[in-house]
Amino acid sequence: MKESNTNEKIQNFFGKLGKLSKATWAIIAVVVVVIIGFFVYSGNRKSEVLTDKDVKVKFDGYNGEGRATCNEEVIQLKILKILAQKVGLDKDTEDLMLKSFDNHGLDFNRISLDSSKIEKLKKIEDLIDDVHIDFDKRINLKNGEKIHLKITVNNGKDNPIKPESKTYTVKGLENIKQESTSSVLSSVKVSFAGFNGIGRVIIKSDKIKDGTFKVKNNGKLSNGDTVKIKAPDELFNKQGVHYTGDKYVKATVDGLQDLSKIKNIDAIKKFSDDVIKNSYKSDGYEITFINLYAFAGDSNDSDSSSSSDSAVKSDVTINDDSASKVSGKRMSVIGLYQIVDKDLDNSDPFLRKVTINNLKDEDNVANISSISADDDTSVVNASNTLSIEQHDLMAKGIKLK
Repeated sequence: MKESNTNEKIQNFFGKLGKLSKATWAIIAVVVVVIIGFFVYSGNRKSEVLTDKDVKVKFDGYNGEGRATCNEEVIQLKILKILAQKVGLDKDTEDLMLKSFDNHGLDFNRISLDSSKIEKLKKIEDLIDDVHIDFDKRINLKNGEKIHLKITVNNGKDNPIKPESKTYTVKGLENIKQESTSSVLSSVKVSFAGFNGIGRVIIKSDKIKDGTFKVKNNGKLSNGDTVKIKAPDELFNKQGVHYTGDKYVKATVDGLQDLSKIKNIDAIKKFSDDVIKNSYKSDGYEITFINLYAFAGDSNDSDSSSSSDSAVKSDVTINDDSASKVSGKRMSVIGLYQIVDKDLDNSDPFLRKVTINNLKDEDNVANISSISADDDTSVVNASNTLSIEQHDLMAKGIKLK
């Protein structure tokens, strides 16, 4: 009996459907399509992030040199919550993920979960790797300039995050101050060390603690030369300040002693001759004097012209006392000699250099009488040809004889 009633109800229902008009059927079809479309749209709807009131953009620095920042971590947390909903992550695991992000950034290795939840977290990781947050211009900003904070999404088909852009107007940047370079360089004090023709610059400052200046021909300066002492650029990199004016100090070289006016050059030569003759006592050697050269400082000094590959060193470190070693009129002398072994047939001549250290110029007289041949001299081979040796010695020092 119940089965008969059920069948009768079904027949009556379809009978009524058969009596519906075409218009009614059309309405039903539209409703069905709308419902299906709603669920499809809901499943693929993209979520906006930058509209969130918690997204903040900040400008700091100076007008023309400003910088934009945003609270990117807040934005990332918002994105993580959307992605957690997308993959169906439960609330407890989502809270654990967000807490881990707060402490360590996005590092799922710190979360201990079962395999099913780990798979969802990996899916979130893949999705967030495709999301990028950045400004179209972040630095060198000026007031009134419009910039955009953008969210871009790679492979965005399955990603619920909507690509978007929000415009911000730069404001609140401080004005850049104008200052003269002289405000920095006025404390630089310039002096000169060495001897006329092989002089060097010494730079001191009680305000500038360090820095390397550039001086053309430093180490080959003569009295009367005008030098430009170029300051390092980093001295003028103060934030919020624009410097105008020359970035160098100009000075005229003076006070260098003239080695050519030393009165006892012949005595120095004789001392050098005695040293080389003592090294070759046998009558079988023919010794010929070539030239005598003077240098600022001792050949043992690390800053001495005679011990370096080149006398010209353009770099000058401010407040460096090493150059002052030569300011006490200390000098060294090198005598160049050609020697022939007469006992050998067709013997080629060879060159030797006698170096005399610890010399001082005292009122245009070198203290040669105070020098020890054993302690203050050395004799070494000259490895180059005569012309090259002469060129190199002249480049580093001054020819006395």
